[in-house]
Amino acid sequence: MIAASPQLSKLAQLWERAEKALGRWPGIEEIGAGDLALAYPGYFIVGRLKDAPETAYVYLETGPDLPRQLGQSVKGKRFDEVLVAPALASIQEAYKSTLARGAPHIWECTNLVNNERMRRYRRLALPITDTRGDGRCILAVAEWLS
Repeated sequence: MIAASPQLSKLAQLWERAEKALGRWPGIEEIGAGDLALAYPGYFIVGRLKDAPETAYVYLETGPDLPRQLGQSVKGKRFDEVLVAPALASIQEAYKSTLARGAPHIWECTNLVNNERMRRYRRLALPITDTRGDGRCILAVAEWLS
């Protein structure tokens, strides 16, 4: 298992407590993480579009770090509009697995960012309940390692 940073570990613990107390995936406000943009600037929320393929994810919300790292605003864009093929497939599979397991998922990988440079990062993905998309969304936080 990938070792989480203290910050990602704290967020995963908040999610686990909320999920246990509610008996279901928590909504973003039920996790109790406070101001996500301040505490986790690399956060984003993705969802699947209604009546779309299982891997058709869209960026619903992003913290300030993601647009800066990617060189563009991605809010409202589908993954296939932002990510290159190798990264697209691996991230789609990780999110599909996160939703299927219904549990936090952390991993490290290296992907082409902004179609120009390889970047290594650690990412935590948490399944959440949200009214956007099909209701089964993911809160993810990226920590850039290189």
